[in-house]
Amino acid sequence: LNMVATWTLTPTAGNPPEELAVAVPRELQLISAVADGVELPWRAVDRANEEQAHVVFRLPPLPKDHPLQIVLRGSNPLVLNRSWKLPLLRPEAAFWASGDVRLAIDPELELRALNPAGCVETGVSNLSGDADHAETWRLAVYSPSASVQLQIARREPDVSVSLGSSLVMAD
Repeated sequence: LNMVATWTLTPTAGNPPEELAVAVPRELQLISAVADGVELPWRAVDRANEEQAHVVFRLPPLPKDHPLQIVLRGSNPLVLNRSWKLPLLRPEAAFWASGDVRLAIDPELELRALNPAGCVETGVSNLSGDADHAETWRLAVYSPSASVQLQIARREPDVSVSLGSSLVMAD
């Protein structure tokens, strides 16, 4: 499962933060963190008794006239044939306004169940199973505690072919 989280930080009154902490599922391997095109330095803080690890990013100075865009990229093991919760990254100690989720399912896989909580489906495309394009689901997130429970499986073949041949030889 390849994951991309994009956040837009808008400065508010007071001193801008120098760091941003994020709760990260332990299975997620963080690959990169970029703010306005610049790689962010970060460190992991492991709290053994918690389900999630915490990653702290060092932020560049926040511009006063426009928001800062942060893009996190990560990889998480894909769970097949059973229900599981899509990992959603959430910054800590930040006011959350809204969000959206875009779920792209490879043509070799199929979505068998989708149960959103704190979000609503806003669009879907390529449900026909076109082998050249991913099936895509879009969700608008209206709650900071939103979750998406889903089940993914390998796509069953559309057709099955049985071949047989016989050879009869005679004098």
